Amino acid sequence: YDSAGGLGETYTVGDILSEEDVTCNLVLYNGFAEIKDLDADDLTITSGGTVTPANVTLADLSGVNTGALVSYEGLTCSVSNSKYYLGDGTTRLQVYNTLYGFGALEDGKKYNITGVYQQYNNTKEILPRSAEDIVLLTESVTVSDKGFATYCSENALDFSDTDIKAYVGTLTGTALTFSPVTTVPANTGLLLVCDGGKTEEVPVVASADDVENNCLTGVLTETTILNTDYILNVVNGKAGFYKAGTHTTLGAHKAYIPAVVGNDVKSFLIDLEDDATAIIDLKEQGAMVNEQGAIYNLAGQRISKMQKGINIVNGKKVIIK
Repeated sequence: YDSAGGLGETYTVGDILSEEDVTCNLVLYNGFAEIKDLDADDLTITSGGTVTPANVTLADLSGVNTGALVSYEGLTCSVSNSKYYLGDGTTRLQVYNTLYGFGALEDGKKYNITGVYQQYNNTKEILPRSAEDIVLLTESVTVSDKGFATYCSENALDFSDTDIKAYVGTLTGTALTFSPVTTVPANTGLLLVCDGGKTEEVPVVASADDVENNCLTGVLTETTILNTDYILNVVNGKAGFYKAGTHTTLGAHKAYIPAVVGNDVKSFLIDLEDDATAIIDLKEQGAMVNEQGAIYNLAGQRISKMQKGINIVNGKKVIIK
């Protein structure tokens, strides 16, 4: 700040001002640290330099840190009275666009942020300097070109704005059904579907409602499963959960269906049509369980012989009139 005017046009955000024996006045005005009456002729101006953020925790921030460049990861956004806050559950920063018009943040999602810290009265504030200073925290999720994958994350995820569709499974007797989910809590086993396969950056959120009765068990690290457990596979062009057959090491961030006591079903086939839309519709209605040679009705009940109407035989629909 220059009481005589003019210095504000000399520097731009990102410039580093340095020199020895510079004369100026440092004052605190309404929570803002100001450099006053600075002699521009005494300074060396370096453009495009890099400033390392101060290593200050959220809890340790106070008025004495005003003007420090700080950086934090994984802070959760909350919105109150059209104001945006990022916090760790204990301390929060109000995000100001004084230096950069950052646009709207999304409530409940997590962000990494860098900016200039200031304290105005009792409010802790952070001022981002550019678009790169605010980064939505995401997780890279891949579905292979076969169109299917299982997944499990240590983070809560939001699939609502992605092309990847997420499902949880319910096993009732010998009937396996899938239900679509959008926001899922951490450590949830999932079946992912994406026509043609894709890798997307899925937003990380602070939390999500629990998923009940999900038969998919997720693992975060490589895990050896039993030969009676079911793993996702595509056999003879048919996608489904097949018995592992041998002790199998399941990769990290995958999911499987644990063995069911007394269940002699060899595989749970996912009954799909040829086009992507039909895949999703069928998923939402529920996929039928299949055992070689067994016959089921649409309720998933095993029957001794085919009946009038739609029967499920070897994973295919058979209509008896």
